[in-house]
Amino acid sequence: MKYQFNEQELLSLFYKQEDNLRPYMTAPFLKNGYVCATEAHILIKIKAETLNGEYRETEFCNIEWPADNCNFFVSLQEIETVLSSIPKVEEEKKIREDIMCMECAGEGVVEWEYQDKSGHYHYVEHECPMCEGSGFKSESRYVKTRRMIPYEESGIQVRRIVIKAEFLEVLSKAMRIIGVDEIRCVHQAPTNPCIFRVDDNIEIIIMPRLGEADYRIEGRDAE
Repeated sequence: MKYQFNEQELLSLFYKQEDNLRPYMTAPFLKNGYVCATEAHILIKIKAETLNGEYRETEFCNIEWPADNCNFFVSLQEIETVLSSIPKVEEEKKIREDIMCMECAGEGVVEWEYQDKSGHYHYVEHECPMCEGSGFKSESRYVKTRRMIPYEESGIQVRRIVIKAEFLEVLSKAMRIIGVDEIRCVHQAPTNPCIFRVDDNIEIIIMPRLGEADYRIEGRDAE
């Protein structure tokens, strides 16, 4: 069975088109029979045989999926209701990526050498004079889009763990594209991925964040 949803629109929610440090994350990729897309904090994996596109296999992204330890449903309505209650800020779109300083290889510091009158050498690490310690030749630039969105750093507690609002917004958009009204949560742990399962072919994995949350989603227990 092949899914009928727009797979490119769906996958594009989960990765960035530019990533100087992890170029393999700038497009969907094939891994162990699944098409995956990720920006390192949220990931979708879909059984390749259910999609229509062709994707390149990668040797990166070796992730061990934890076993199921919970079983409850979260509805699209719950997610969107919570997101609508979060204070809104104007969206900013990145129009220029960071460019790493090649003098210090992004470290922000360089080693300086001094030879004293006895011929001995001395070394000290100091702020890179080329990037003034930032590690970048030029830094990201953003522009405001005039679109109001939920404050992405807001924490939303989904039963036992807290998830950033921006990732739950991605989850809600993915559910709309796939065409499901609720999604099953099958794994939760404070510092491990939270796994949401659409069906036997599609899973969405979100890393939790530390800290308290002002908003909460309880969901309903699976029967």
